[in-house]
Amino acid sequence: MNYSGEYTPMNQWHKSRSLQQRASNFGITMIVMGACFILYYLGFFGSQEGPLQPEKIGDALAGMGITRGDMMMFFFSAAIIAGTWNWVVNLTCFLIGARMTCSKPLAGGKSVCGVSVKRKSAFCNKIGEKRIHYVCSQGHKQPEARFQAIKKGPFSHSLWITCLLFGTMIFFIAY
Repeated sequence: MNYSGEYTPMNQWHKSRSLQQRASNFGITMIVMGACFILYYLGFFGSQEGPLQPEKIGDALAGMGITRGDMMMFFFSAAIIAGTWNWVVNLTCFLIGARMTCSKPLAGGKSVCGVSVKRKSAFCNKIGEKRIHYVCSQGHKQPEARFQAIKKGPFSHSLWITCLLFGTMIFFIAY
């Protein structure tokens, strides 16, 4: 095999990682399929006898005193929490000065330092008031910094949409 770095079909396939990605996706698909088979044979989908049949789950919840209204409120509350958790975390991080990076332009002006910063406050004798500045580990001292917000991913969006859908289904079934 040629390890010199020049292009040959045999030494380029691993650089794209497409084979590794396909194998990983295939493995995840097999795990999900196995979980679905287990749920099917436990009766979760309703067509097979088992402990997870929807009627049995409903009877068990009713036996514990849980009503349709309780389930509806649970799913609507879960949808609200799943839809807004990152706003709460981002606001909290912004207020305490966490998740901030240095905004000092580097040579050439096309990029910034981007290193994590610490918020410092110092008294300015010239104007007689306290000023906030941000200091990074590279020694840059800036009056402002960039906030790196947490964004929801596909799983979080799927979760709040699913909870909202279940809550709406229960609403139309119950009322």
